[in-house]
Amino acid sequence: MEPGGRGINWVEFATVHCETRFVIVLLASAAAKNIYTVRLITEVAKMFGARDRELNELAVVVAQSAFWSNVLHVQNYDYKELEQIGKHMSKQK
Repeated sequence: MEPGGRGINWVEFATVHCETRFVIVLLASAAAKNIYTVRLITEVAKMFGARDRELNELAVVVAQSAFWSNVLHVQNYDYKELEQIGKHMSKQK
């Protein structure tokens, strides 16, 4: 919080384009299955230029994320191995 009890001015603070930011929030809301936030953020994302095709693609991303999260969880996957995979992938950039 800023002095005087005001919150952060997210418009000035943000480094991510508005459309991208709302797409990220939409992904998180969908993954959390928060229908009210999903509806609100979908409309806000459209206001900032998100198209139906992009929003439909998000549905696939959320579904795949949930699917693989469940697979890894149920198989009690070795997270140290995932870290190694992540480090390897980071070097490929």
